[in-house]
Parts: sequence; structure tokens; C-alpha cells
Amino acid sequence: MTNKMYKLKGQIREAVNYLAKNKGLIVGEVDRHTIAFPVNQGVPENVFKNLDVFPFTMNTYAYVSGLSKGDIYLSYNGSITFLKKILNKFFEERGFKNYRGNYSYKDRNGLKGAAFARNIGRLEMVIFNSIDFVCNSKELTREVNDRKVAMNVSLDEVADYISKEMGFEIETALPRIDYPNIKNMRGVALSCTNSNKIFPVREVKYQVKIPKVWSKMQRAFVPKIGEPYTDLCYLNKTRIVDDFYFGELTLFLQGNNSEEEIKQFLRDKYDCEFSTDR
Repeated sequence: MTNKMYKLKGQIREAVNYLAKNKGLIVGEVDRHTIAFPVNQGVPENVFKNLDVFPFTMNTYAYVSGLSKGDIYLSYNGSITFLKKILNKFFEERGFKNYRGNYSYKDRNGLKGAAFARNIGRLEMVIFNSIDFVCNSKELTREVNDRKVAMNVSLDEVADYISKEMGFEIETALPRIDYPNIKNMRGVALSCTNSNKIFPVREVKYQVKIPKVWSKMQRAFVPKIGEPYTDLCYLNKTRIVDDFYFGELTLFLQGNNSEEEIKQFLRDKYDCEFSTDR
């Protein structure tokens, strides 16, 4: 486990990209209106291309979050059990509690002061200090502000508390690395504050053929399309013949996203064959 943490102003994209390949803990303050996308979700392409806020992609499978100037972000790559206990204590001292099965910290009125996502060895969190996120998409603005409350904690307050409890040294500059371009994800966008679908979604069903692959995580054979895209599509009524899964694939399409574009993406990335291909 690292004994060093970084405290930053801004640099949220740099922080998340740094921890994609490096162990460490980063706590930072958001310096502008920012939209945070999980690795499995995006927004309609026409919305993404015209966003007037700063976008970045997290390292976890989570929900879409809208952050305002002064909000706090936390990103961690390492063993999270001890850190989670410290965070539980920090928030409970301020009147916010994490309920079992819920990925947020709520006040006694059920409003969310913080939301988080955790995968194996990763934790990403946003702490809301304001509820005034706004962008040029009315759907995003409405849904990511719903059921949210300002916690009003400072960057120093969060960083100093964690540093003291975990015995971490604090640094204020990240090592220099190269940062990839941000891409719009394919899955349906869900709000981190209410779990609602942010944009209207339509469903299209196809009969498909998908290669069978071995999953180290599940220790079983699974369709090559796998779990990461459950917000993009759903495979049902499957049967296995030789090295392939055959079944009914439901595509979830939002906004103006092209059905053919999504199908081509699944062909190219997962060798998915649609019934109309044969």
C-alpha cells in the first residue's frame, strides 16, 4: 500500500488517468463545472460533441455525475477496505451515512452529499459542496442535481483527515504522464443522484452469434461481449453451440445514437454477428 497521497486543485482528468496505471490516493478540488462519465456510460453523440462543461472518464463502472467548482473528488487505486472505514467515520461525524447496498452518503432527509463507485482495488468518489451544476443539456442538468445536498467540506479538511488516519504524506504535484483523449462511452447514462436514465431510451432486439471466452474473474465461460456493456445491451435466451453463444440481444439506444453505429461497434470489438449479417 502506498504511503503517499496527492492533494490537487483542478487536474481531475490528470488524477484519474494517473491512477489508471499507478497505485495511489488523490484528493482534489474541482475548479470548473465538470461532467464525470463512468467507463460504461456516455450520452447521445450530439450532446457529447456540444457539451459546454469539462468532460472526463472515470476508471470505474458507476453513474454520471455533475460537479461544480468547489466540489471534492477522490480517486484511489489500492486496497480500499481500510480507506472505506475511514471515509465512513468522516461522513458519519458530519451527519451523513452510507446504507448497505447504496453507493452514496445521505443525510437524515435522504439527500446525497457524496456518491462513490468501487471496483476491485479501486474507489472513486465525488463530494458535493454545491447543487448548482449547470450545462447546455437540460436533461443532464436536471438529473444530476436531483436528490443532492451540499456537504460543505473543504479540500484541506478531507485531505488532512485521511492523511492523519492513514499515515500518508501529502504531495501537491503529480508525476508527469501522457493523458489519452476522452472518448464518449456507449452505454446508457444513469444519474448518480437518482439512478434514473438521463435520456429517453429505445430498445431494439436481434438474434446474434457471439464467441465464447473464458472469464478469469467469473472462472467460467461467458459471451465475449461480457459484463462491461450491460448498460449498452443485454443478451438473453442463450444457447451454446460449439464455441459460440446464440441468443437474443437487446440494444439500448439513447438520443440520436445510430443503431447501425452501435452494431458495427459490437461487430468490431466483440465479433458479434447479427442475424442480418449471415
